[in-house]
Amino acid sequence: MDKYEELEKLNDLKQKGVISEDEFNEKKKLILNAADAKVNPASGSYFAIKPHYQRAFTKFDNIIEDYKRTKIKPGSTKFLSWNWAAFFFSSLWALFKAQWVLFLISVIGNICAGAGTLLCALYGDFYEYYKFKTGKTSLWLIGKAIDELAEISEIK
Repeated sequence: MDKYEELEKLNDLKQKGVISEDEFNEKKKLILNAADAKVNPASGSYFAIKPHYQRAFTKFDNIIEDYKRTKIKPGSTKFLSWNWAAFFFSSLWALFKAQWVLFLISVIGNICAGAGTLLCALYGDFYEYYKFKTGKTSLWLIGKAIDELAEISEIK
């Protein structure tokens, strides 16, 4: 569905009295902003990205928020998710996504024992989340990344 279809449906809801004028304007603004610009990582809105990443990024946001509230650092296994594209095409996926560390791990791991494929599939979404939030394409230590992500979300 393109932005014009969404706006038409939204207008129909407003005409029927299902949503107010304020709600209409707010949702219209979201639709138009999402169509014009990818997504603003600082806003916490994942409206314009693929549903797979919307679910994964929202999960990661919740983990970071829990960490900020409790001050108990989550283990790296909390950031596990499954990415089929990263599983089947690990090296190519990492290269295409500009995830240089995962690319190196994938190439070396696949030469050794196929471990690179599993690492890409399991941690690929977190690496994408980190890149989305920070703009950085290299992540070496998940613990430091968690601290950095918590710091970024406090600045908002």
